[in-house]
Amino acid sequence: MMIMLLREAIFHGLQKINLKVAAVNLPAVHLFRKFGFQVDEVTTGISVDGRRFETLYMHRLLNKETPPPCTQCSQALVEECFLTHQ
Repeated sequence: MMIMLLREAIFHGLQKINLKVAAVNLPAVHLFRKFGFQVDEVTTGISVDGRRFETLYMHRLLNKETPPPCTQCSQALVEECFLTHQ
């Protein structure tokens, strides 16, 4: 789904994707970082039951001409090599 989201966003001319995710959701944070998202801000809040939690605000710039390379192999595009690096 992430590959499709990024391709559609680029196709429709979007230049940036923003998101927020709970910092404790490590699988999601790992996935977003793997696809080139960077942390802009970390905020701390208090939930309804009084627990403290952190939220990460992340973004990824989109550029049709120069998509970011894979952080693991540095050769193929993330969208094309993601499944081989799980």
